[in-house]
Amino acid sequence: MAHWLFITDPEQWSWDQQKMEGMEGYPWKASLEGEALTAAKQMQKDDLCLFYHGGNLKRYVGIVKVSKGFFPSDDFPDGTVEIAVVLGLINPVSDDMCRADPRLHNIGTLKAPDIPLQKVSQEEWEAICEYGGLPYAP
Repeated sequence: MAHWLFITDPEQWSWDQQKMEGMEGYPWKASLEGEALTAAKQMQKDDLCLFYHGGNLKRYVGIVKVSKGFFPSDDFPDGTVEIAVVLGLINPVSDDMCRADPRLHNIGTLKAPDIPLQKVSQEEWEAICEYGGLPYAP
């Protein structure tokens, strides 16, 4: 199973909106092109993903899973994936926390925050889950 990172501006799509709309699965509402489109095409059902608030907040807030792999639709002719809420992080994880931990120096939110969908390493996944207050990394 691969791990991924979704970066969203909370003014366009927030964790609260995802929780209300996406308990069963909801199409990811971002324009996917370039590296993000390539990543979306690699995603498989049940892959787990970090949900990150960009914009002014800049913090990891939850975990979602891919409920439907890459597909084209009328709303997203280039394609999208569907994601469903798994759980919220107990403690949001800030960029400052990531900068302070060598395991997270290459995580996408620090290296390429303009790419809304990226792969996350196992080490990065475990570190974010640890900082997020989860007893184990799902």
